[in-house]
Amino acid sequence: MSCEKENCGDNCNTQKELVPSPTYMIEGGLGKMICFSAMINDLAKKSSTGVINIISPYPDVFAWNEKVQVSFSLDQQGHPDFKALTTELVYREPYKSNFQIDGDGHLLKYWARELGIEYNNKWLPVDVNVQDEATLSRVNSLKDELGDFIIVQFTGGQPAVGFDPESEYQNNHMQIQRNYPYGFAQTLINKIKIKYPDLNIIDFSLPNEHPGYQGASRIELPYIGYSELVKHAKAVIGIDSSLLHMASAANKKGIGLFGGCPAWQFGWSNMKNITNFRGTPSEFDPNDPWNISIDSNVVMKELNKLF
Repeated sequence: MSCEKENCGDNCNTQKELVPSPTYMIEGGLGKMICFSAMINDLAKKSSTGVINIISPYPDVFAWNEKVQVSFSLDQQGHPDFKALTTELVYREPYKSNFQIDGDGHLLKYWARELGIEYNNKWLPVDVNVQDEATLSRVNSLKDELGDFIIVQFTGGQPAVGFDPESEYQNNHMQIQRNYPYGFAQTLINKIKIKYPDLNIIDFSLPNEHPGYQGASRIELPYIGYSELVKHAKAVIGIDSSLLHMASAANKKGIGLFGGCPAWQFGWSNMKNITNFRGTPSEFDPNDPWNISIDSNVVMKELNKLF
């Protein structure tokens, strides 16, 4: 669906006349964008127009959401509709709230508080409704080629330089505490291949993150393509990063591996979340590598339950 106005951008999501609406600016990585989508319906209810606009480094995440009138990229301030539609610009950064100080609530709890809406602990991210025909065609071909497959992500959280998805990626300071250790990941893949020899394992990661795993393959696909591919996977296994958020949005079965980023702050209720940490939030040490050093047998046990 696209707008009938000649000067409307590719990310317009309505055939109705565009009207000035609250415009939410979000900065950060892909996972954070998908996380934000859990609040869209409530933010739209708050809006007098029943819709909102979004400015994001990943506008495709929101482009076909019926409650999002237009999603702009961060560099589209010169777009013909930008000035007219963004008369009420809202920017609230949850990481600069009490979120990290308190440490005992989900990120959305604090984001919702900053945005003036009531938090709902049953919120889930919204499915990325991909409409691009080329992407859909590519994914349809892949799912036929792959047969039964799972998608794994054991490293991630690298923000793009300048929050531009097309730019180089910088290493994240949380890498060690967030990432599932390489040896653990390879051991887990070996066990999956022994138990399920016909199951294909797709490694969702950037080429600069690790040298790859034996028994798993990488597929070059835009992030919007992976948000569609995940819908056809038998399951996902991931750390706190974009794959897990995509899977939750698609209501796909999955296992979350949590280390320096605790599940009570970043996890989703429709995932099985695992960590070695057994204390209370006040006792949590995000720098303790033991949290993410989860025995591969524990992960296998949970994976077997999903199949």
